[in-house]
Amino acid sequence: MKTLFKKSFVLFLILTTFSCSEDGATGATGQAGADGNANVIGTTDFTILPTDWQTLGNLKYINLQNNGITQSIVNSGIVMVYQKSNTSNSYTALPFSYQGIDRGFTFGLNYLQITLSPYNNSSISITANTTIRAVIISASNRIANPNVNWNNYKEVKNALKLKD
Repeated sequence: MKTLFKKSFVLFLILTTFSCSEDGATGATGQAGADGNANVIGTTDFTILPTDWQTLGNLKYINLQNNGITQSIVNSGIVMVYQKSNTSNSYTALPFSYQGIDRGFTFGLNYLQITLSPYNNSSISITANTTIRAVIISASNRIANPNVNWNNYKEVKNALKLKD
């Protein structure tokens, strides 16, 4: 009997606490905000000079600090990296291969590592700057855009309303 009374009392408290008012009054409405890309954690451009690259055997790499890569991003978001063409304004998603070199990346909490690896263990000579763009995307935005081809920068830019 005591258990039934306790359950009934708890149910009564819940119903009276969360019930609607009789007059149907609503709270104040705030101003509309500007459209944006709140679920995109950030975009970061990096210009890497030829002298910035580190060497490990035949591999070239650079570690870049990026505080937008949080533990939440590591666990369930995504990081996309795109390399800007030196001859046009187009971007190509990493990883990709070009002129005998595999270009790739890895990421972890607060960092991004870009790697260059030759096909045939030859040495790599870097003579031009490399411009990359990292796009850090929350899990909710990734899920909200299921049809986006994340390897196509133009599609990602349009879907997430990114600005160049």
